[in-house]
Amino acid sequence: MLKEFLKSWWATWKDHDHYVEEIVEVGHGVIFAVAREDGRVKGSKGRVEQTNGWVFQWADGLVVR
Repeated sequence: MLKEFLKSWWATWKDHDHYVEEIVEVGHGVIFAVAREDGRVKGSKGRVEQTNGWVFQWADGLVVR
């Protein structure tokens, strides 16, 4: 189900980019990242831009949360 959603999502874009602005290790395997994405939906002249904040927890080389 996730795979189909992602295929559908990416198919809507004419161009779409992600830019990592900052990555901070806050301790105990927790990482905070700020990324900006922008793009243009197929058939549109306007651009969409969004900034996201992500939090990850790593253990033994894997993302666990």
